[in-house]
This record gives sequence, C-alpha cells and structure tokens, in this order.
Amino acid sequence: MPAESCSSNNSTMTPEDFIRKIDKAIRNLETQNIPLKRAVQSAHALRISRIFNAGRKTDGGNIGEYSTKPMLVGAKSFFKKTSADKFFKKAEKWVTIKKAGVARHLAIMEGGYKELRQLQQRPVNYIDLGLTYDMRNDFANSAIGATDRQATQISVNEYQERWKREHNIDKSEGLTSRFGEIFPLSGQERNKFKFVLEFELQQLLK
Repeated sequence: MPAESCSSNNSTMTPEDFIRKIDKAIRNLETQNIPLKRAVQSAHALRISRIFNAGRKTDGGNIGEYSTKPMLVGAKSFFKKTSADKFFKKAEKWVTIKKAGVARHLAIMEGGYKELRQLQQRPVNYIDLGLTYDMRNDFANSAIGATDRQATQISVNEYQERWKREHNIDKSEGLTSRFGEIFPLSGQERNKFKFVLEFELQQLLK
C-alpha cells in the first residue's frame, strides 16, 4: 500500500519527506538557531535607534533636555580641536583651579553642556547620549564609526546586550536615576522580536 502524502503550501510530500524536513529544521535550531539570531538582532537594532537616534525612553517619552547651566571647560572637554580653539579665542571669563599643586585655567561656558554640543555640531533638540559616541558604540557592540549593531552572541541560544566599559555602566545607572528607564526593551521592540522569531520559524518549516 503506497504511503499517504501530505500537502504543504500547495505542494505534495510524503510523510518521510516531512520528517526529513522537520529533522533538518531541528538541526538548524540546534547548531545555528537562525530564527533567534535574527529576532534578537532586529530588536537590538530597533532599541539602538530609539535611544541614540530618536532620544526616547522605554516608554516612548523624550529622554530629557541638555543643560544650559554655565560650566567650566578645558581643552579635554572638547573632542574637536578646531571647536576648542575657536571657543577659547573668544572666551572672556576664566577661573584658575589648583588641584594637587597643579593650576588649571578653565573657561566659563555660559550656555552649559548644550552649547558645548552645539559648538561640536552635535544635535541639541533631544538627548541622544552621544557626544563622542563612545556609549552608543559600546552598547551597540560596534567599532567607532561603524554602522553595524549586533548583540553579543554567547551561545547558539543566548545573546547579551551589555556594556563592556565600566564608565558606561556607571553612566547608564546615572542616566536611569535622572531620567527613568531608557535601556530596557520597549513594547514595540518586544513585539518586533516576537514577530521576527515567529516569521523565521515559519520560513524554516516551509
């Protein structure tokens, strides 16, 4: 008696074919787990964009506003030497601070941190947590200047999104204390993860 066949996506396959397809899918999940990888990376990229491109918290609200409180700045406050030179040539108010017997001459920046960002061509209409982009690149797991955004793979079935540099761990805790939850996944990001995972699992079984 011939083996019965089953139909999938308008094509006919025998039970043996179907079993082989399931076995292949299981091997893929055991050795690569592409559905999980793509779901994780999709949600991760969406979160990086929310935080560092749109400047929004987990609940969707703006992270905050940059301070305009006057501040003291020195050469190390700038990452662009041309911006520093331009500012210091025009600076009118200076103070001298002695620390451990060493005198430092610092200028007063009336416009605060917001002005410091403006002078270096960084966005100021929303907080993007990126003057030098060190924090962004650390969390996005990419090199400075790169466009890739990858969660760190620990094993076939485990990925981590984490800070690698201690100063960014401290900074993230301070930002959370000041502005509220920023780094946990949002509802949209969780839904993206579920959608991609389900879609990729369906593709694997086709």
